[in-house]
Amino acid sequence: MHSSAELAYAEGDIAGGSARYERALELFGWPENALGPGPGALMLAAAALGAQVLHGGASAAAVLAAQLAELTVPTMSQYRDLPQIGAVACAIGSYLVAADREPSMGLDLLVLAPNVFCRQDFPSMRWQRHLDAAIARLGADQVAEARSRLGRLRRNDSADRIMRMLRSICAAR
Repeated sequence: MHSSAELAYAEGDIAGGSARYERALELFGWPENALGPGPGALMLAAAALGAQVLHGGASAAAVLAAQLAELTVPTMSQYRDLPQIGAVACAIGSYLVAADREPSMGLDLLVLAPNVFCRQDFPSMRWQRHLDAAIARLGADQVAEARSRLGRLRRNDSADRIMRMLRSICAAR
């Protein structure tokens, strides 16, 4: 279902891609049964959120973004998988920028994602696509400043910052 959602998006079927991602999340038991072993749930939700953002659905993604943050914090606090943390940072950061909700925090999350080698398993998770969208929305200068400020942080320092920002998102809810 995940792959067919990406295929639908690639063919220009935005509604079909969105529906398939919703069905994939439902089949996975999102969010109630999402804390099973392995990266499946967080990666699926990050891909679904990223797809919504890239295809003009950020305004309808608030619940999914909040759920993703709320599930990532306890899961990744126990077991720090940096590439998963990066994938979540990319998706939530891109959402925050696109939805104009805390865009500066969103940009920081997005810029920190490659520092932890964010997973990019599906087209909607490709970091460069989200960065390009942020540049289009915020301007090249603002994105360049964030990259200059955060781009050289070490992996663990970047993961720590990401987790702090995700915790603040959860606390604000």
